[in-house]
Parts: sequence; structure tokens; C-alpha cells
Amino acid sequence: MEHVRALHGENGLFPLAENKALGIVHRALDRKGAIIGVIGEPGSLEGSICLSLDQPYYSDAYQLTELWNFVAPPRHHRAGHAKRMIEFAKMCSDRMAIPLTVGVLSNQRVEAKQRLYERQLEPAGVFFVHNRRLAGPSAWDGQGTH
Repeated sequence: MEHVRALHGENGLFPLAENKALGIVHRALDRKGAIIGVIGEPGSLEGSICLSLDQPYYSDAYQLTELWNFVAPPRHHRAGHAKRMIEFAKMCSDRMAIPLTVGVLSNQRVEAKQRLYERQLEPAGVFFVHNRRLAGPSAWDGQGTH
């Protein structure tokens, strides 16, 4: 959960509900529709990616949806971990023979994250937010995009 808290501290648009985030972690640990890939040693997590097995609202087809791809800042940012986790997600998609969808919903290092994904995956849209201030306290408070 320490890693999830750090992830939320960098990217969280909405207030953190730890019990809900822990539920996603348990879905992965219990092999019930989620996968978490990690980089690092026990007790020293350097990065992780979480994938959820979902269906689009309009289809019976399945997809892997990236919930996060997070590298613990700042000393591991240049180690290639984010790229390796994308490769892990692509491998999961290939082995399961279902599409993988990912996105960048952040206000920190957005351009760098977008370039990373564009080099690894086919572009398929962008995110926009209206009334962000109504989301509640978040990592975005007082921070501009860059």
C-alpha cells in the first residue's frame, strides 16, 4: 500500500480510498481479474503496473485495462522500469489474446509519459477533465500540467 499511496500522491485525481485500492491489490493476489507486475526486491519496490480484466460498457469482449504504471520517484525514473512494465503488460495481452488499453491521467511529466507510450503502443485518444475542482482533495491541487 505504501507504493499505492506514492502513486496516488503523484497522479491521484480523486481522494484516496485505501480500502478500495487494497481491493484491487487483493483481486490481483487472489487471481480474480487483476494482475500486478513489480520490479524491485522485497521491501524495496521500485515500480509496479496493475492491469484489470474488464469489458467495455458497450461490448461482451474483454480487455486488459492498465490501472497504473508507476515507478517510485525519483531515483528509478531513468532505469527503464516504466518501459519494462509496458512490455510486461503487452506480454500479458499477447498471452491472453485480448487487447490492452492504457492511458496517461496525470499532471506531472505528462509529455514524457505520453512519448513513452507512443513509442510502445498504438495511440487511441486522450483524456480531458471538466470540473476537476469537484473531484475533492487530490495530488493535482495547486499543481499545473507540465
